[in-house]
Amino acid sequence: MAGAPVKQPVRVPELFESHEHHAYEQCVVAGNMIFVAGQVGWDKDKGIVSKEFEPQVRKAFADIRACLNAAGADLGDLVSMTVYVTDIANGPEFLRLRKEILAGNFATSSLIGINELFHPDLLVEISAIAVRGTA
Repeated sequence: MAGAPVKQPVRVPELFESHEHHAYEQCVVAGNMIFVAGQVGWDKDKGIVSKEFEPQVRKAFADIRACLNAAGADLGDLVSMTVYVTDIANGPEFLRLRKEILAGNFATSSLIGINELFHPDLLVEISAIAVRGTA
C-alpha cells in the first residue's frame, strides 16, 4: 500500500541480540510508532539481575528506555504498556515504581497476573508502545 509506514527493526546495543537466536526484534519502528518487545529483569548475557521484584522492574524500564532512545524517543513518548507479573500481590509495588520512574508522564497500561514467565526467576515483563514526538 502506497504511503504505508515501513517497518524497521532497531538494534539496541544494550540488549542481547534476539533476531538471529530467538526470531523476534527487541524494538521495531513503523512511521512514528515504536513497538518494544517484552522486557524483563535480566542483563545482556541473559543473567537475572536479581530474584527481587524491584530490581527486575527497574531493569525492564531501563531496557525499555534503551529501546526508545535507540529509536529516537524516551519514556515520555510511551502511549501504552502491558505488564505481566507472576504474583499479583506485587501490583501495588509495581504501581509505586512506575509512578516514580515515569514521573507523572503516564501511558495507558494493563497489569496482568500470570502463573509464570519463560524463566522461573523472572517476576515481571513489560511490553510497550510509544509515539515519537509526544513528550
